[in-house]
Amino acid sequence: MNKFLSLFLLLTLFGLPACEKEEAEITPTKEEFSEGITAEKTSVSTFEIVSLVAAGNIRGQYTADFGGLPVQLMRTSDSTLTFYVPDVEVGTHFLEFDLARIRFSVQKTAAPSEAEFLAATNQRFERDLALLDPTTETEKAEVDSLKGYRKEVMQLFSGLTADERRQAISFYHANQAVFRTFAEGTFSILDAQTTMKRQSNCPRSDYKAFYGCTAGNLGNTAIALKDASKQFVEMLLLAGASAYLAPASFGLSTAGTALALGTAGYLLITEVRPAALRFKHSIFPFLAANWIFTQAVFEVVADEFVDNLSTELNLQPTFRSFTAQDGGLSAGSALLVRAMGNLRGYWNKLNRIFGSYPDFQQSETTVQLDSSDISITDISNPNVQLKKHTGESATFENKSRKEEKFSYTIRASKEGFTEEKVVQATIKPRTCEPDSLLGVWREEAYNTCYPNPDGTPAYAGTNTITVKSDGTVTYTYPDGTTLALSARVYGCIIQYSSPWGGGYFYLRLQSHSQYGALQHGDGCLSVRVFRQ
Repeated sequence: MNKFLSLFLLLTLFGLPACEKEEAEITPTKEEFSEGITAEKTSVSTFEIVSLVAAGNIRGQYTADFGGLPVQLMRTSDSTLTFYVPDVEVGTHFLEFDLARIRFSVQKTAAPSEAEFLAATNQRFERDLALLDPTTETEKAEVDSLKGYRKEVMQLFSGLTADERRQAISFYHANQAVFRTFAEGTFSILDAQTTMKRQSNCPRSDYKAFYGCTAGNLGNTAIALKDASKQFVEMLLLAGASAYLAPASFGLSTAGTALALGTAGYLLITEVRPAALRFKHSIFPFLAANWIFTQAVFEVVADEFVDNLSTELNLQPTFRSFTAQDGGLSAGSALLVRAMGNLRGYWNKLNRIFGSYPDFQQSETTVQLDSSDISITDISNPNVQLKKHTGESATFENKSRKEEKFSYTIRASKEGFTEEKVVQATIKPRTCEPDSLLGVWREEAYNTCYPNPDGTPAYAGTNTITVKSDGTVTYTYPDGTTLALSARVYGCIIQYSSPWGGGYFYLRLQSHSQYGALQHGDGCLSVRVFRQ
C-alpha cells in the first residue's frame, strides 16, 4: 500500500510542471472586431471577389491576411474595399488588417476542365451572337467587332501558363453570376424592339402604358449591366490594370495570379458583349421615341372669345422624348432614370468595349387632337355656356350680350396622358365687319293680323334680298321679279323700305344669331331674315 502511495506522489510531483507548461502555451482566440467595416457577405468561395463597406474614410490600399495568406484590399469606391479570396482550404478563416478582423466561411470553387470550359464559353457566345440577328451594315460591323475582340481575349488566355489558365478558369466560375444574370436576363426581357407595339411583354393599349413598361425592362437590364461592368472593373483593378487597357496590352504588363484574374475578367466581359449590344439596340430607339404628352399643350391656350364665334384654342399638343427629369411618370420610368445614372460612370470607363453612352435625347413631334381628346367643363359664369367644340376650336355663347369674365377647365387626353388647366377668360359681344351684311338673304314674311289657329303669325311668303357692296339692295320675288329698294347700310344695320306697303324694315346682324336677324314690321306685316 505504501509503495502505491509513493508511486502516486512521484507521478504527481513530476506531472505538475508539465501541466503548467502546457497551459502556458495556449494562445487565447482573437476576437472579431471592426472599425466601421462590414463585409457584404461572409460565406464565400475561393477566387471570389468580395467587397467590404466602410463607414469612415479609407486609404487606397491595405495589406491584409486571409487564412494565413497575404491579400491586397483595394479601394474601389469612396466607401468600398475589394479583395479576392485566396486558394485556402475549406473551412473558417479570418481576414485581418488594420481596421477589422472578420470571420469567413470558405468553400472551394468547383471549376471544370480546360476543355469543358472552352467548349461551354464558346457555345454561349455563339448562341447569344446568333440572337442579335444583324440586318444593317452597321449591325453586321458591330458583330464583326465582337468576334475580333473575343479572338484577342482567347489569344490572351492561350498564352497563359497551365497554372495561370487553371486559376483564370477558377476566377471565371467564382465570379460569373452577375455576368450570366445580365446576359440571360437581357435576351429574355428585351426580346423585341422597344418601339410601340413591338415589346412583347408590355401592354399595347397606349403610349404611357407601353413605354412605361418598357422603361422598367430597360431599367432592370441597365442595373444588371452596371453590376457586370462593376465586377469587371474591380477584377482589373485587383489585377493592377486599368479598364481602358486592351487585352493584348494587359497580357504584356502582368503575370502570375494577377494575370489570371484579369484574363478571367476579359473572358467574362467578352461573353456578355452580345447582350450589351442588344441593350444598346434597345435603349437608343426608346430614347429617340417621342411618346410623352407635353404639359406645354396649354401654354398659350385661348383666353379671349367672341360671343357665338368659333375660336381656335391655340393648343400646342406635342409628344416629346424621355429625359432624366421624367422619373415621376411611372415606376418603370423612375427605375430607368436611376439605373442609367448609376450605369453612366462604368459605361464611360468601358466605352472602348461598349461604344458611345446612350444619352437622353431632346426631340418632339406635333400631334393633332380630335374632339374626343378635349373636354371643356366647369364654366364659372352662368351667363356663359359652351355651345360646341370641334377639334381644337370652341364656341362660347354669352347670354348677357355684354363683356363677361369667366373661367373654364380644359382637359386634353392622348395615349394615356391627361393634361388639365383652369383658364381665366373673357367673352365679348360680337361685332360686325364692314362687309358682314353683304350677300344674299332669305326674307320670310308673316301676317300678324290674321294668325294661324294656334295663334302663330300666318306665313305669307318668302322673298330674297341681295345686299351689294355699293349699298344697293335688290328685292327678288318668288317668280323672279326684282325690285331695287331704297336702303341705307350703316354698321350692322340695313334700313330698307318695304315693297309690301308703308314703313321701314331693318336687317340687323345680331351677335347672338348665326343666321342674321329677326326684324319687326309695319302694321300687320313682320319678317324674319336669314342668311341664304
